Amino acid sequence: MFKKILFLMLTLVLVLDAIPLQKTGQSLSYDADGNEVTDGSIKDDGYYQAGRARIYWRDDNKKIVIDNFTFLQWQDNESVQKQWENDSNPSDTAQTYCSALSLGDYNDWRLPSIEELNTLVHKSNFPRIDDEFQFTSPSFYWSSTTYDCDTS
Repeated sequence: MFKKILFLMLTLVLVLDAIPLQKTGQSLSYDADGNEVTDGSIKDDGYYQAGRARIYWRDDNKKIVIDNFTFLQWQDNESVQKQWENDSNPSDTAQTYCSALSLGDYNDWRLPSIEELNTLVHKSNFPRIDDEFQFTSPSFYWSSTTYDCDTS
């Protein structure tokens, strides 16, 4: 039994090790006070530069950006701002917008999860979305991930 568990654990470690992580985009290192550190004494993403490079490409005909790391496709033909809930017009929300969207020969669009949105974050940019995107918002982005803010 112990050998089987050990074998499964080693297999899991090897599989996880084979999955490349995406670079964060952080290019500088900082100490706890927010000061830039250049002597290599801080070992963070800015120091190691580990991971797979971000590779996006824009399909101008379809008005989408394709992430070659996650293979997700992102709308990028206009800046769209929708509410999460809209009491005056319940059919005009972020969720209904995505469900009704037909773009780039696709009609199965959806809101991304928070994890999927995080793959777009580039820590050395502002706005923090990759430069391949032409329509970014300095504001918030909706996701399909729910958050329970009830702390009782």
